[in-house]
Amino acid sequence: MEKSVDELREQFGHWGDHPVHPVSEWKQEVQADNTRLGYWQWVATLLEVEEEYEEISATEDVARTT
Repeated sequence: MEKSVDELREQFGHWGDHPVHPVSEWKQEVQADNTRLGYWQWVATLLEVEEEYEEISATEDVARTT
């Protein structure tokens, strides 16, 4: 289930940190010019990509066992 920016901000607070993707990690990505997204948008994007990866992995695991 994808989390929206608003849902993340509500759950962790505007100035909060996500437990898996902390602000310090985002700052490193910004400094390296790897992102121009705001913090919560960046977290939401990472969570979406991770969810898609898990779905693909699960599908591949099922295909290997059949």
